[in-house]
Amino acid sequence: FRRRELGRAVLVHLTISELATAEERDLATVVLDTGARLEDDGDLLVDPPEGVTMDDLTFEEDDGTQDRNRR
Repeated sequence: FRRRELGRAVLVHLTISELATAEERDLATVVLDTGARLEDDGDLLVDPPEGVTMDDLTFEEDDGTQDRNRR
């Protein structure tokens, strides 16, 4: 977790660094954008359908236990 967070911090700084080339800044932005769409296990998050706003969505985290009321 710590390495991942440090890596993200480096990429964020790279996107605004005057020492980086435009190509390096663009690449860092692409990596950050892609990472934002990945779950911790590497699975791609599902993009909401066109026209759906975040206010229209409900997210639930699976804690690994089964809901006994669901069948």
